[in-house]
Amino acid sequence: MKTRQVPVVLLLLAGISLLIAWSIGGRAPASTDTATSLEAPYGRLGPARQPRPGARAAAAPNPLAESIPGTWVPKLLVDHNDWKDAYAKLDGLTSVGPAERLFYKALILDVCSLYPKAVQGEDPELIAAIRDGRVEEYGARLTASMKDPLHKAAVVYNLRRKIAYACKDFSPMPISQADIARAYSEAADAGDLKAQARLLHFRQAETAMAHLEKKDVIPSGFSDPLTPVERDLLVATLFTGDPIAIRVASQALSLGTPGQSLRFGPDHVDLGEHAEEIWTLVACQFGLECGARNMTVTNECARLGQCADDFAGYLSRYAMSPAEFAFAWRTSQAIAEAIRTRNDAAFQLVAKPGGLITSLGSYPPPVAIR
Repeated sequence: MKTRQVPVVLLLLAGISLLIAWSIGGRAPASTDTATSLEAPYGRLGPARQPRPGARAAAAPNPLAESIPGTWVPKLLVDHNDWKDAYAKLDGLTSVGPAERLFYKALILDVCSLYPKAVQGEDPELIAAIRDGRVEEYGARLTASMKDPLHKAAVVYNLRRKIAYACKDFSPMPISQADIARAYSEAADAGDLKAQARLLHFRQAETAMAHLEKKDVIPSGFSDPLTPVERDLLVATLFTGDPIAIRVASQALSLGTPGQSLRFGPDHVDLGEHAEEIWTLVACQFGLECGARNMTVTNECARLGQCADDFAGYLSRYAMSPAEFAFAWRTSQAIAEAIRTRNDAAFQLVAKPGGLITSLGSYPPPVAIR
């Protein structure tokens, strides 16, 4: 059994790259993202596909108001890349409901609250380049000596998807945890299950931090067990089939403690230490970007030169043994099928620890939307 601590700064190491693409269904691990094979200067991490001819987006004054069927807020956010402006314009995005708009406004605040720490963790020359509008020049200088075109493309692609870039216009406005909770509460009150699940995850963190401070529970730093009502909320959130909802709900549902853990299916499978990767593979099947623009794929390619065509390829090549990947892939397929068939009994909470328990010393990092 392994114990994991989850600090907020995890997301800072990853930067902020946020793209949602079409569902890849249940296919074997392979990239199907044709938008990643465009020519230079973008290489395989080319710009997003342009609206189809005849789309009404060109006539809309709101640049977020694309009307391509199936296009939704996360894709629009990553394409826009100025989150202060996106925050102001989300209310005009009438192609989605008001609760959905409120959730993504809350998510923007959640992510951009990390801006001060993100700036502190970045190269001062990059911060100056962002301020002066010289990011392209900075990227060219940074990648001049790189030989691998995939590595080079990933570095350049990530520069404008960092918190320090996407949230730069929030810089004079400190965003508190109370601001974030209030924003999610508005979305939750409007009926958004993702927001309700996110607030539940906040409550898990708050109880864990309270135990840590009071030392009234041994071992300390762990949340209280989920109640049956809370478990039902999280499973209902999974059953929406929204990949972002799956990511939000799975964070709370899979939060292992010494007194409770998740088991899946008739064999009571423990997801273990690779639960996060398994849930990402599940979300891939419902529309999460898991091709060459996936956040883990671009971050690890940019950071370590470990480049892959897609998220599954990255896991199998760099992050897992063949046996671990086979388990993760098989389990993710089964979970996805349980979500599609709304198999409530497949998701069980048991009163004992699993292979991974997680202590929370701070609020959890924002959910990544690609």
